[in-house]
Amino acid sequence: MVELISMAAKYVLVVIIYVFIYKIVQLIYTDIRMLMGRDSVAALLPHLKLMTPMGTKGAQSIAEIYPILRPESLIGRSKKCLIILPDPYVSSEHVRIDKVGDKFFVEDLESANGTLLNGKKLERRIELKDGDKVSLGRIDLVFSEGGR
Repeated sequence: MVELISMAAKYVLVVIIYVFIYKIVQLIYTDIRMLMGRDSVAALLPHLKLMTPMGTKGAQSIAEIYPILRPESLIGRSKKCLIILPDPYVSSEHVRIDKVGDKFFVEDLESANGTLLNGKKLERRIELKDGDKVSLGRIDLVFSEGGR
């Protein structure tokens, strides 16, 4: 009788382990699908890509994608900003991106360290074009019009 209970307990334990492993794999699969879906949806919308150095001279990779969904998007260190960048060289409210019709404009908000657009100091409100690089402090953001 004890052997029968012992064998049944072993089978129950094996089933529990298999169910546990199945649930972990299912969770990982769901997370991967969600991440891929988020990035592919963001790629269809106008967005900014946060670029990070890859180690080789001048090479960068995409660290994060920020869709631009609002008519006015603030970028800076403040919690009021749509895109919060924790860089000490970025002002609390550093840059604003405005959507006017189908066009997007970038404007420096009198930041302490200034803003560069494609390597040139941003002096006034300028229309963004696909592939423009906006540099704030030590951070580079690349504008994309999305899949239009």
